[in-house]
Amino acid sequence: MSRYTRAQGEAKSRQYQQALEDLHTLQTELKKMLPNTPVASRNSSFLKVKAILNRGIAFSLLDDDFQNTAPSYESDSVHVCAIIECLSSFSLWYEVTGRPEYASLAQKKPLELAEVFHWVDLIHPMNGRLIRTTGYERVIGTLTGLFATITRKRIKEFVQFAWSEPHAITLILGLWLNYPTYIELGTEDSTGVAGTGTIAALALFEALDEEEAGEALVVEQLLRLEGGSRRRVLRRIAEQTDFIRQLDLHSSWRFLWKIHFGMVSTLIHSRQFYDIVAPRALFDSTLAGVRVCLQTPDEEAVVVGVEKAFEMFRFIICNTSHTMNLVRAIKMGVFDVVVDIEHIWGGVEKDHDFGDLDCVLESNLVIPSVLRAFHARHADLLEPAGRSELRRIFIAKRFGNVVRSFRTMWAQYTHAKETRSWKTIVPCSNTITDAAHEAQVRACPCGEAFYCSDKCQRDHWRVEHRLICHRDDGVWGYGGSLSLDDAVFLTVTSLNVIKRHDAEIKAKLAASLTGDPKPTYGAVRIELNDAPSRDGDFEWEAFAGVDEEDTEDAEDLAATRATVIRPPADMGEHKVAASVMVLFNLGELYPEHELPVKYDFLKGVEGGFV
Repeated sequence: MSRYTRAQGEAKSRQYQQALEDLHTLQTELKKMLPNTPVASRNSSFLKVKAILNRGIAFSLLDDDFQNTAPSYESDSVHVCAIIECLSSFSLWYEVTGRPEYASLAQKKPLELAEVFHWVDLIHPMNGRLIRTTGYERVIGTLTGLFATITRKRIKEFVQFAWSEPHAITLILGLWLNYPTYIELGTEDSTGVAGTGTIAALALFEALDEEEAGEALVVEQLLRLEGGSRRRVLRRIAEQTDFIRQLDLHSSWRFLWKIHFGMVSTLIHSRQFYDIVAPRALFDSTLAGVRVCLQTPDEEAVVVGVEKAFEMFRFIICNTSHTMNLVRAIKMGVFDVVVDIEHIWGGVEKDHDFGDLDCVLESNLVIPSVLRAFHARHADLLEPAGRSELRRIFIAKRFGNVVRSFRTMWAQYTHAKETRSWKTIVPCSNTITDAAHEAQVRACPCGEAFYCSDKCQRDHWRVEHRLICHRDDGVWGYGGSLSLDDAVFLTVTSLNVIKRHDAEIKAKLAASLTGDPKPTYGAVRIELNDAPSRDGDFEWEAFAGVDEEDTEDAEDLAATRATVIRPPADMGEHKVAASVMVLFNLGELYPEHELPVKYDFLKGVEGGFV
């Protein structure tokens, strides 16, 4: 049964048409009030807009009396079209009344923000109500345009609203994050939706970032869209990058790269994304996007876009406790793109920073997992470039330090793998036996102990190692950031540096024993956190001193085994030894780790490590 009589229905139809006409007129006149319109025309439009708002009919399409109790959510339905017309008009009103000369219009709000987001929520595609039919793209375009306007104009008003209604943040970010799903490539609105959606998200993030706990609020709402998964959020961003890459961007729209990569960099720098292992898709899509940017290198917005992309790369690679992001970036070709950037912009004076990723690469090649990834992609750099190989000649000239470090570390790594020298250099960790040790050792999966036999391993396990073994926490306790191969190579490289500088280190530490009081601790620190010298050497430091908290009791000193300079008496006549520390890179974090080895510096390396 119909809700209305025929006469009532006809009256409602006339009211609907009148409201629709008022909305169309309102939109037309509001557009004339934008800055690019002559002043006289703007004054006339101001009066017309004021009259329409005073009449109060236009936005009556959103009254309960006009909204059917069982509305249709097809994107071209009367119900959805009415909502879209009202939201479009509100967006223009919001844009215009942000200007001081129209402050009087701002006093008469056609809708409160709470009402606006109520209607947005009804037709937002993420809620599953909206049915894709003719006009679907217009719905998406209207919503992204509305969000861009609200987040750019009178942002303080929206921020205050968002704190009380955080779901509004979710609606804005949901449309931005998933716009490649909501709109097809090649449609009339595809570029505009990508642009306005990104403008809205970036403005929202920047505005709330200035508020205490604002960043956490935005990221919390964003993660909620993907079930709390940071990696799924980054996969959606990779889809955005691929979407933009396939757009036919005219010069006026290429700023999209700037704001897109700007938004990605802003997000990656948030506390909640720290130490993430980024999905491969993020590296692949970003590098592909940068390559597209390099096709128009003279446009400033494109240059800034590339800068933001590498700002993101540098942060996600360096500010981590692992090397997995660096390894993935190498595998996806980040060094090739670094070379391309240097080739295009290297000789041009530009006030831009592309992250110095070549320096990051150079100093991380001491880690075997990084070294192997680089070799898999750039093995050709091991050999000198031929005269006709212009790109390799360019690389050797501009990135000589990277090439030199790569060749040096690859030679050391392959030698260590082929000779397995660590098996005879590293001593057995079981020092509680009087029996002779076997000639070669093998490593415990934790990387903290080495054993020459099953018996030594069992004996040491019962007495000591079972208390400190953290094999379940990953090699050296870094939760999988290092492989056992990494740890073994760092160990043997450190010991080789000591062997190389044995006389100098021995003299420096031995001299400390003549002091008064006698030192209670000593260590040799090998600095593998920087690139090797031209002859494959690394910096080192040897030091000894007195810990004021130490006592003079020999047994107490022996108990502090990690730092003591005089190990337990079971070492025989050689009772003076120093800890061996290695300083290395994880991104740009520089952890210092004590190796399960002591250096008997009175006798030197000819007596072996202990």
